[in-house]
Amino acid sequence: MTCNLSNKLMLKCSETTHVLRGIGNASTLINDQANITIKSQYGNFTKDLRCLVLPKITENLPTYSFDKNLIQIPKYVKSLADPEFNISSEIDLLLGSEIFWISLLTGKISLGKNGPVLQNTVFGYVLGGNLQIGSPWNIGNNMSTTCLVRNHLNNTKDECNDALVRFWNIEEVTTDKSNLSIEEKICEEHFKKTTTRDDLGRFVVDLPFNEQLVNLGNSYDNALHRFQLLEKRLGKNPQLKRQYCEFMSELEEMKHMSEVPDLEKVSYVEGYFMPHHSVIKEDSLTTKCRVVFDSSAKTSSGLSLNDVQRVGPNLQQEVFSILVRFRRYKYVITGDVSKMFRQILVNDKYRKYQRII
Repeated sequence: MTCNLSNKLMLKCSETTHVLRGIGNASTLINDQANITIKSQYGNFTKDLRCLVLPKITENLPTYSFDKNLIQIPKYVKSLADPEFNISSEIDLLLGSEIFWISLLTGKISLGKNGPVLQNTVFGYVLGGNLQIGSPWNIGNNMSTTCLVRNHLNNTKDECNDALVRFWNIEEVTTDKSNLSIEEKICEEHFKKTTTRDDLGRFVVDLPFNEQLVNLGNSYDNALHRFQLLEKRLGKNPQLKRQYCEFMSELEEMKHMSEVPDLEKVSYVEGYFMPHHSVIKEDSLTTKCRVVFDSSAKTSSGLSLNDVQRVGPNLQQEVFSILVRFRRYKYVITGDVSKMFRQILVNDKYRKYQRII
């Protein structure tokens, strides 16, 4: 039934989840239902129904109003189900086949060759069929169309959830490996061949260097200069210095960094020294001061650590897409990986490219 009829009858709707499918596999998601009792005005027929409620069933029928006198209905037919069948009106209620077959009665009247038919039902006579051009009841280009609707699925929310999952699987935008660039394919192969896991299950990776690694210059001088500037800044702000030192101490305690054991054997030309600085987030509930390591800092050759590494495909998805996919499942679990990027270990032979002062 339509929402308009439901409102007129002041029905109390309950929540449901149904998908109606019709011609062309067009689908409509319905979330409301209402219980009604229909009764014939010409007899004792009554039936309790549970109706799905939607804004509109189909277009007005007939498409155009026409003169009732163009159709010669026998005078003995008094009980018309719709006495105003010739007036274009909104369809308020569509009964299913389970009602259609039990509503038919004996009595069918043909109104001429290729013309409409009167069919007797428990609700009275109903008129249907053709009104052809050139016939005695020619009313011009007046084509009346009805739509067959079928209750296709899903009497439970779980079934509808499955339909939504299938829909999102079709609509989801994923990284098509066939569209990866040569650089991105090399990165994927590098990851597959070199990535391992330690005894605790943490990933151990090799840095994906490109051919420019041999041109990486001296990074120590720039890192030392920026460290000296940082010391001057922290010397003027004791509170920031304390937070900065606490952050660095935490890294060492968690074994996310370790002191170089023998400085005399360290080559200040090989490898890479990363400058670092602080980022303050006053609204942070945990760590207001965070230390950022700058792997984009240029060396004496004009190249940075980032410049000599290959760039793989973007694996991060937009927050909007992630939130939308929450609707695919009945239950969703969220979690946070503490210090996620530092949980990934760098192979020992590449640690010289992540030194700090």
